[in-house]
Amino acid sequence: MKKLVITTLLIVLLLLTFSSKAYSIDFSDINNKDYSEMLNILSSYKILNGYTDGTFRPGNCITRAEAAKIAVMLTGYENISFGMTSNFSDMQGHWAERYVEITNVLGIVKGYEDNTFKPNQYVTFEEAVTIIIRVLGYNDEVVGNNYPDNYLNLAKKLNLLENISNPSKYMTRESMSFLVYNSLNCHTVNIKNSNIIYNSKLLLNNLGRKETRQITDTYVLEHSEIYLAKYLMNIFDIYYDNNDNIVLINNPVYTTITGYIKSSLPSNLIFLSDKYGNSKLYNLNDVPIVYNNIKSYVNNEDLKNSNARFLISDSSEIVAAVIEKPTDIKIISNNELYKNSEDIFAGKYLPKKDNKILFENIRVTGAADNLYDIKTNDVVYFYETKESNYNKSTVSMEVIRNNITNIFNGTEYKGYDEYYNIGDIKYKLNANANIKEQPSIGDSVKAILDKDNSILQLEVMRYVQEPKKYALVLGVNQGTNALPTVNILKHDGTTKTYTLKENSGVVIKASNNNSYIYNTSISKNDFIRYDLLNTSTIKVVKKESSVNIVGEYNPKVNTVSSVGYKINSLSTIMIYGEPFRQINLENLGNHLEGRAVLKNNVIQMLILNKNVITEVDKEIPVEKPIVTTYTGQVYGAIDSISNNNSTLGLYNYSLSFNIHKDLNDSINSYKNQFVRFKVINSVVTEIEAYKPEITKSKVTAIYKNQLQIDGISLVEYSDNVMVYICSQDALGEYISFKNASLSDVKINSTVQFYVTDNKYNGVVNVIVIYN
Repeated sequence: MKKLVITTLLIVLLLLTFSSKAYSIDFSDINNKDYSEMLNILSSYKILNGYTDGTFRPGNCITRAEAAKIAVMLTGYENISFGMTSNFSDMQGHWAERYVEITNVLGIVKGYEDNTFKPNQYVTFEEAVTIIIRVLGYNDEVVGNNYPDNYLNLAKKLNLLENISNPSKYMTRESMSFLVYNSLNCHTVNIKNSNIIYNSKLLLNNLGRKETRQITDTYVLEHSEIYLAKYLMNIFDIYYDNNDNIVLINNPVYTTITGYIKSSLPSNLIFLSDKYGNSKLYNLNDVPIVYNNIKSYVNNEDLKNSNARFLISDSSEIVAAVIEKPTDIKIISNNELYKNSEDIFAGKYLPKKDNKILFENIRVTGAADNLYDIKTNDVVYFYETKESNYNKSTVSMEVIRNNITNIFNGTEYKGYDEYYNIGDIKYKLNANANIKEQPSIGDSVKAILDKDNSILQLEVMRYVQEPKKYALVLGVNQGTNALPTVNILKHDGTTKTYTLKENSGVVIKASNNNSYIYNTSISKNDFIRYDLLNTSTIKVVKKESSVNIVGEYNPKVNTVSSVGYKINSLSTIMIYGEPFRQINLENLGNHLEGRAVLKNNVIQMLILNKNVITEVDKEIPVEKPIVTTYTGQVYGAIDSISNNNSTLGLYNYSLSFNIHKDLNDSINSYKNQFVRFKVINSVVTEIEAYKPEITKSKVTAIYKNQLQIDGISLVEYSDNVMVYICSQDALGEYISFKNASLSDVKINSTVQFYVTDNKYNGVVNVIVIYN
């Protein structure tokens, strides 16, 4: 009966493959490196495990139940033990019941004559040695009589007792681990007709196999179940299970040093900085270099700002260098989410073969497991190989999903670094941070953080302040895949079309597959309050209710008598006529008709369609001239000059000006320059052109009241600095010149600086940005 059971077990073992996968563990109570590496092997194959608190407890004794489990794991029968029950009277429901049954059938760990197994009884040293020798295939018949010396002598002959000194009466976990480890490299035997038949098979082959080899770049692709980038170019002992999956990488040949390459010199001379900031010069010339998982030829620029790992031989030579460097960082938008069968993701070509995507060659780590897991607003670090964009053999991505939404509480500086206080936590701004809109204290903001917890992108989600400007909506263009636009009548009587900002209170956003549909709740003839985001976009839009106005205007108390609404001479906005124009109190007639927005019974904005004086039942429309003359100083650039040099227009100013006759002859010499005009009653009486204090330079860092240019100099600007954006053609002549703000100054902007008070004290008050 026992032979039948053993034969059945062997047949089942051939049909089932060993599929369990173990991983190494560092035990907190094991300090010896060699001993720790040995335990890593045993725990990776689940032969000897530690405790839930992370300890191994080497001094604890082995029980018979534990010995049975160790024996089953070593035979490779663990997978077929599930569901087995035992006939021993003290084993029903015990955690080791299935292990005990197999070892009893195989004659490795036997029970007692009273039909008990005594699972919690400690195993003596001699019993443990006997169990391991039986696992190797030996039995009592061939080992001989005179127990236990017969088994102990064979154990010495097989070198099973190596490194076991002063064994105690009962087998400890420490001694058992050495005994088991020594047995893995022993050959198993078969017994036939009382003769020992030696096999070429090692006991380890019941569990898998071991090989020693170098891990190269192609090796990563061959064994994609484990991310092997951190092992590249070193030589290791590699342990596999019976499915040829790697369970442990151990015992590296080369030592490693790691650091960050901040700068490099020609011929691949680099400065490697450690975590303390100490730098040392290394020569990577003629050293094999793996760049982002593929062995490549690299130049100095490739090496700059990268993480490096050098493999060092016993003779202190660099035998290989492994370089890891993000080649791009992207915040994934909704329309970039991965769709089935696409061969491009976020602008990056994916590896293909025979027109099929090689998903096994796409490595996604971090917050996502694969391309389909990557979500909108995820930050993706791309580690691209130095291969053709159309023919990548592998693509690696590190996904960071770290978004915060909280209240903005101001900014502060530490040295040259700027920090945003969001929800009472200070976050450093990434050097290339995209601040979509400068927040105000109290605004609710959303920040997308990089892997260093620095702000990579920030936008305002909800504003704390009420919008300040009033307008009448003249037309609406509902959005589809783009944001809606509105044409509005503004406080000064002018009309303009603006795009509504996404987080404006009147924008409705709905998802449509991998895109969005935008609409707005405002309609033609609605009154709104708004603020400007820039010259083409309005934000914080809020609908305002309005009332009809029909009544007589009383200039003595500034009220519309029939309804009692007040007009504030300083704040009430009044628009009248076709075309629309802004009017003042002196332009108001006796009888008013129109629509108005109220606040506490005071008219905020009044759009008049009738404004008349009543004289003996006769209506006479009021047609008082609107004063449009201007007196003051104007800064900007000349757009156009009339043929007779009598009038001029500015790119950045809506009014045209007359030119004083004394300036007629010289006016053309001021074109294509930043100038100041002195204007009296819309007549230019004086012109001054400014020379830049500093020639065109590139902005390399932005600080409060300072700009770093060309990576070297710092330029301080005044609190009331004027900013303009200028475009020029190939000949250097101005194409456009428009007003801007400090938020338009970005990293890598090309700028010039001016001073308008002719007393340059190191502080500029004009910045011109060149497109």
